[in-house]
Amino acid sequence: MHKVRWIIVGLFCAPALATAQVSAGEIDARRAALMAKLPDAMVLVSANWNIKHDAEMGFRQNASFYYLTGLANQIGAVLLLDGPRTESTLFVADDHPGVQFFNATVRRTDSTAQSLGVTRVLNMDEFVSFVDRRLSGLRDIRVLVASEPSLVSGVPGLRDFTGPGTGLRNALSDQWPNLQLAPLQPALYELRAVKSSAEIDLMREASRAAVEALTAGLRAVAPGKQQREVEVDIMAACLRAGADGVSWWPWAQTGPNAVFPKTFASFADYQHLNRVMQDGELARLDVGCEYGHYQSDVGRTVPVSGRWTAPQRETWNLLIAGYTAGLGVLRDGTHVDSVRSAFDEAIRRRQPELQTELAIAAAAILLDHNQSPFWQLHGVGLESAEPVAPVLRAGMVVAFEPMFVVESQGFYLEDLLLVTQNGYEVLTPNLPNTAREIEEAMLSR
Repeated sequence: MHKVRWIIVGLFCAPALATAQVSAGEIDARRAALMAKLPDAMVLVSANWNIKHDAEMGFRQNASFYYLTGLANQIGAVLLLDGPRTESTLFVADDHPGVQFFNATVRRTDSTAQSLGVTRVLNMDEFVSFVDRRLSGLRDIRVLVASEPSLVSGVPGLRDFTGPGTGLRNALSDQWPNLQLAPLQPALYELRAVKSSAEIDLMREASRAAVEALTAGLRAVAPGKQQREVEVDIMAACLRAGADGVSWWPWAQTGPNAVFPKTFASFADYQHLNRVMQDGELARLDVGCEYGHYQSDVGRTVPVSGRWTAPQRETWNLLIAGYTAGLGVLRDGTHVDSVRSAFDEAIRRRQPELQTELAIAAAAILLDHNQSPFWQLHGVGLESAEPVAPVLRAGMVVAFEPMFVVESQGFYLEDLLLVTQNGYEVLTPNLPNTAREIEEAMLSR
């Protein structure tokens, strides 16, 4: 008997609710690829266990469960991939209250298994006995478990666990105490990082909508308006552009709210840090639209008045110079550190020419990585922020997002880029970049 060394459990939270989607054949290939990467492992990936409604979008499936099943609305289900046997089993909870009320379930029939491309579909009450039989007689089993928060309730034979960092992981540990637990994320995110042509097409649509949404937000910013007025305009523009919704409630944060990471406090604030925009302030517009389960992410800093002050103008154009230099080295095989090095070198070249105290201070901050810790590249796909590998590969979609704070003012810009063999494709094109271009775009309102 082939010894199973690992059980890997993945619990991931992210979006999925749209009309367009990748083919069943591609999803089947994803499962096969993951099992090929982990030939001596069993992988468990969980769907949502409770009705989860996000105000900005609607029901959102766990991203990795959707990635490996294509089931956007399934509640209370677990996918088991058996590497040694190259088999896939989907366990569904027909008697889950949410399943019964919303009828969001697949049926346990041979035709269902065939249509999903899995080996079999079983009821959740068979889960414990199925795993018991599979583990019978095996020794030295390692169990790799994701660390994301999760809720698991109602799996027959497993004790219920709820709360941050628990769920299926602790339920498995409780049932099989000899199992050693560790994460699935590295293997699965490595698989998800390089996008297929179908995924890229969906992300192009999400990005096209985001360009329209950011443009609408840029034109809506003005002194005396509430941030949420602009945010509503952004959301409406996503829908008008054909997106299924927004990736998250957009940020149109101004003044002190635009100073990162203060912006994150909006997630725990009843009014989303709403305030009235003031003349002379800067606004952070951070926008994402979602299409076919895939997300986009793009943004700019803009002057609330529509006109930069002289120090703001010089500081913004300094950031653009570094950003452009970073783009110049981006291609297949580029190390993320090389992008930062090119960015830094451009800032150093411009340092002697800087005239304003704000820009001079900004250059020093950008060149001191301890003072600019939020400068980043990150992946984008089924989630608006995914890990990025140290070395970029063709087919990856990344957000290039340098940001920093100087004299209590936040500066930031972001575009979505498809890494190609010889360079990159801007998925969010035709947006203003320089200070002059941004002013002209805002004055067009």
